[in-house]
Amino acid sequence: RAAAIERGTPFTFDAELAPGDGARRWVRVWGEVERHHGRAVALNGWKQDVTAERAAIAALRERADRDALTGLANRAAFRARLEAGDAGALLLLDLDGFKDINDAHGHAAGDACLAVVGERLACAFGDAHIAARLGGDEFAILLADTGEARLAAARRIGRRAQMLALPVEWDGRLLHFGVSGGLAFADARRLADPDAWLRDADGALYAAKRLGKGRIRIA
Repeated sequence: RAAAIERGTPFTFDAELAPGDGARRWVRVWGEVERHHGRAVALNGWKQDVTAERAAIAALRERADRDALTGLANRAAFRARLEAGDAGALLLLDLDGFKDINDAHGHAAGDACLAVVGERLACAFGDAHIAARLGGDEFAILLADTGEARLAAARRIGRRAQMLALPVEWDGRLLHFGVSGGLAFADARRLADPDAWLRDADGALYAAKRLGKGRIRIA
């Protein structure tokens, strides 16, 4: 604003206000300098309450980053967080037997399972940098570096992951499935190359499935 006044050009900006009642508001301010013989003689302006507009934009951004079925982050949001390069471990999870549920009971049953798994995952990994559904029955979690030994960390993460595999009640029946995962801890190469990090975790995931499913494999 000060620079605009100095130049004599119109300006606009949004400002957040914190009135005494605790209800924070946003206002948009427009202004222009009135000049006479090259000198600024007055500052004219007006303002508009844009609290609702800002809230609507924030809600749209939130929905754009979320998977509609599970409420978890979506693939695009996960990718952006992965590229930040500050996580300690990447865990990819896949539901064992999910296709059988879809084939036997239909996609409504499958969607019910995914929604419940999303809730469980958000609870079990509430301290994660981000938890996301990448698509289908594949999920991804970026975890912080806790400083503990990798084997101990893997066991702790594995226990949390298996909590996701409890049966889901749907339409008067219990739907059973398992969870397999691939875990890749951060290192210099993986932090510098997110695609390589994903490939490593994905390779470990499919190794877990080949070994009999229902387990977490370390890359």
